[in-house]
This record gives sequence, structure tokens and C-alpha cells, in this order.
Amino acid sequence: MKKLSYRVMRTNEFEGQQTVFYRISCACDEPEHDLSVEFEWDDGIMELFFYKTIYWKHYYAHYPWYNKLWKRISASFKLLFGGYLEMQGDILIMEEQHIDSFIEALQEGKTKLHTWQKENS
Repeated sequence: MKKLSYRVMRTNEFEGQQTVFYRISCACDEPEHDLSVEFEWDDGIMELFFYKTIYWKHYYAHYPWYNKLWKRISASFKLLFGGYLEMQGDILIMEEQHIDSFIEALQEGKTKLHTWQKENS
């Protein structure tokens, strides 16, 4: 198995719990855009979790201050009375090497879980 390298790293693993964690760095180099990936074997089922911190930011740079304030107030009311806000987060996986490292992390995590499962069966 190839060694993970370009913008992908294994951050932790717990063989007893059959869990392995990876961090995928965004190509823009902004740490708040990074993606955490968790492989877990739970009751005979392989699970793959993706975690991403999503921030709620409203930027209205070209509007006067009162328009910016109104947009924030209306979004707050949507959350208060609607119960949710729609948000997005993104990660940029760019260049073949970055993509290959991401795929390698997914394959490595899957292989580790299979190995641990066979050892504990």
C-alpha cells in the first residue's frame, strides 16, 4: 500500500475500537475548510463518516450597513421561526496527486478495518 502524502494524513487510529481517522486538507490551504474522515467497524457494518465544520457567514460587501444588518436580522428570524438555516461547506481536492492521496486514504481505511475484523473473528 502506498504511503499517504499529498494533503492527506492519518491522524489517529484505535485498533481495539476498529476506528481510523484521516484529515483531508483543502487545496486552498485554509484549515477551516479541511475535511475529517472516519472509518469505523460497528456491529459487523463498515461505516464511513465525513465531518466538516460549517460556518454561517453573511458577506454583503457592496451594500450599505443597514442592508447588511437587515440581511442578518432576516436570516436570524429564519433560524428562530423556521428552525433551520441552509448552509454549505466545501473542500477543494485539486490535482491528480491530491485526488490519488484521497482515494488511497479511503482504500487504506477500508483495508485496515477488514484486517482488524479478520483478526477479531
